[in-house]
Amino acid sequence: MKVENYNINVKTTDDCVTLLNIYHNSTWKRKSKFLIKPNDYKSDESIVRVFTDGEIILSLVSNDNGATIIPKDLTEIKPVITAIQKLAKKYFTHDYGDTYLNVMTMELWVSGGDGGICYSDKSPKYLAKKMDEEGFDDDDFDNCPDFDIPELKSTVFEAECSPTSGGEGSEWIYVANCIDLCNIDYE
Repeated sequence: MKVENYNINVKTTDDCVTLLNIYHNSTWKRKSKFLIKPNDYKSDESIVRVFTDGEIILSLVSNDNGATIIPKDLTEIKPVITAIQKLAKKYFTHDYGDTYLNVMTMELWVSGGDGGICYSDKSPKYLAKKMDEEGFDDDDFDNCPDFDIPELKSTVFEAECSPTSGGEGSEWIYVANCIDLCNIDYE
């Protein structure tokens, strides 16, 4: 079984079962359900529903862009997603900040603007003011360690590029957002 993307909106468990039966016909029962909320915008939320037929376990991830069926129990990596979301609040950019997890390979991709991405324990207001008044030098953005989460195999930091343009069969799920300093009012 492989990851499959569908340009279909699913809203209910019945919708999910209909789509799952297109993917693999069986008697599906929902095992669990949870929400992935990468930021404050409702349109970016994904609902994860995990189904089983007693032998096979499939996760169906749905959002406003469609649905993805993944041959894996995503409830097992829910704590990893929560850890990514918490740690993403210490990474800063001045554009984008979208953070994607490849749920099959456990690789992380952070998409930032041309200005770079930095890691800091300093407050967003302090960093936004520094960016506006002084700008950042290379040292500010060279300090960008990989996300230190044991389950992750690697972290990619990329300017203005996301892995989701891979299209059909994409295993990349939008899970978090770094802080966009352009949106911080420091006064």
